Amino acid sequence: MLETKNDQLAMLMASGEYDRFKNLLRSRLRECGWVDEVHMMCRQTKRSSNMTVNDLYAEVAKKSRAMVPASVKRELLVRVKESLLQSNGYYDDNLPNN
Repeated sequence: MLETKNDQLAMLMASGEYDRFKNLLRSRLRECGWVDEVHMMCRQTKRSSNMTVNDLYAEVAKKSRAMVPASVKRELLVRVKESLLQSNGYYDDNLPNN
């Protein structure tokens, strides 16, 4: 049984699911326009002041995380949860979906 976040992360990485979820997240963020919005925010922030990349990251990181659509967060959470449950024997593919 996977009890800690580190155990869960290690299992996802070992199974290759981590990379699959990372690619899914990237795809969904591109599809919903989030990537373009963050690029625009970075350009606007950079124009307004002379800052380093680290300063720019600190400025934009919190705002951009808050801009991730709830539907994208929910989809990824559901898929990760299903993967962890299935890998631990708590989820049976043969059960009918309701």
